[in-house]
Amino acid sequence: MEIPKYSELYTIILKTLNDGQIHSKKELKQAVIQEFKLDAKSQQALLASGSQTLLDSRVGWATTYLKKALVISSPKRAQFQITQRGMNLLEKFNEINELVLLSFPEFKAFKQNRPSKGKILETGDVIEDNSPREVLEQAYREYNQTLKEELLTELYRMDPYRFEQLVVNLLVKMGYGLPAPSGNWQKSSGDEGIDGIVNADPLGFEAIYIQAKRYQEGNTVGRPELQRFVGALAGHGASKGLFMTTSSFTKGAREFAEKNLNAKIVLVDGSSLAQFMIDHDLGVSTENIFHLKKLDSDFFED
Repeated sequence: MEIPKYSELYTIILKTLNDGQIHSKKELKQAVIQEFKLDAKSQQALLASGSQTLLDSRVGWATTYLKKALVISSPKRAQFQITQRGMNLLEKFNEINELVLLSFPEFKAFKQNRPSKGKILETGDVIEDNSPREVLEQAYREYNQTLKEELLTELYRMDPYRFEQLVVNLLVKMGYGLPAPSGNWQKSSGDEGIDGIVNADPLGFEAIYIQAKRYQEGNTVGRPELQRFVGALAGHGASKGLFMTTSSFTKGAREFAEKNLNAKIVLVDGSSLAQFMIDHDLGVSTENIFHLKKLDSDFFED
């Protein structure tokens, strides 16, 4: 029995969530099994990599795309709840598909960043706009962006103390301080604008003064916060400062940091923070590795 595409799961997932309650991914998966009458063989079919079942993968991507359209939310990891927009959608349409979701600007913007599926000619033939390699690379970027957003969702939920420890662990993985339990982190004595200090090198010749703010999405860091941070740096006679946030910085804040002549200020916003975590394997694990190979021309040379 053929497993439905992820886009074919939108309707049953929304209908399952339409009671307004929070449902787990396991419950949504079971609803899909019952709706499409999937037998045991279909339920156990694996991706080509063998790392996950096709059904789990497609339920996962269906919920991801529904979240992109803001018709469902995820109050906790692997748990989902319909939004008012989702309820309104079910009242208006019997079937929810890609075209329906494209009526929402958030989903349309997301889809525009995906690889082109080609142009359809009058003959019915399809001309691909991108090469297979371009499609692979674009798919990787899309997957990576989704992972970054998932990481940020977890960071928004994290308590301030754990977020501070995460910053320490990240800096140690990036080569600052020592790979000790504290990472040579010194908790600030309470000076306004400074959360802690970490060695810029293993020997401790220089120090980086850090402000780590676990802000919610949309709660941007503005110029006043940067001014207080720079003032705190001056009070310590510091020349290097790192301001890290799960949110973002206003244009004024970035301009202030760039033009400041008294200290080198590095700003790390939520998107950059999540990418650093991915690059340094913090809070993520490698699910699979694909080796993209090409012909070795030298091997066939006479």
